[in-house]
Amino acid sequence: MNRRTNQIRYAVRSLTGLPKRILWPGITLVLLSVALQAASSAPEHFLAVRVMGLTRHLIRVTDNAPYFPMRLDPRGAYVFNPGVLVSVDTSLPRTQCLFWRNVHAFYLDCATQPAFYIASMIFHPRVVEVGKTRVGGGLGIGFNMRRNWQRFAEPGIRSQILKQTGNFETIFGPYCEIEMARLINHNLEWVSNFIPGLPVLVFFSSGVRVRL
Repeated sequence: MNRRTNQIRYAVRSLTGLPKRILWPGITLVLLSVALQAASSAPEHFLAVRVMGLTRHLIRVTDNAPYFPMRLDPRGAYVFNPGVLVSVDTSLPRTQCLFWRNVHAFYLDCATQPAFYIASMIFHPRVVEVGKTRVGGGLGIGFNMRRNWQRFAEPGIRSQILKQTGNFETIFGPYCEIEMARLINHNLEWVSNFIPGLPVLVFFSSGVRVRL
């Protein structure tokens, strides 16, 4: 119990201790993308804020499980990842149903290392719609960065697919979201999102989406 408590305390300190060379470029990218979308002449804008989240590993991570202090089962198949995800949707001109979505997330990864990712995609919010419930999805590209598990985490922990670059691990590639939403009123929805990081994991987050 003391070990897990110490790991959680370290995670909180880590999240507030991101190097300035990582923190400030991330904030700049967020502000720039929001400003560009706000200046768009497109008729509709939406802002979503989601609380992160739950990771479901699809591969065996039993060897790493002891180093996941927020795991929900002994094997580490389910891990809680605290953080915040913000996305901005802008409807595309001359389309009835397509949006340009920018995504920004700051969170603690499975080993409680501070991490962030940014992504951009074309998003269709209403692939299926039944009453006040809809299911949509999008596809684009994303970039993820976290502290190197070999450098900052407990000895013996192993990462799976991220590239090691000094004190950090990164990955750049396709990004996808599947979104289910429930309409609350004309300007507000409750949304739940699934991010398939195949073949390694599936990530879940939930929050609200507001018309601007």
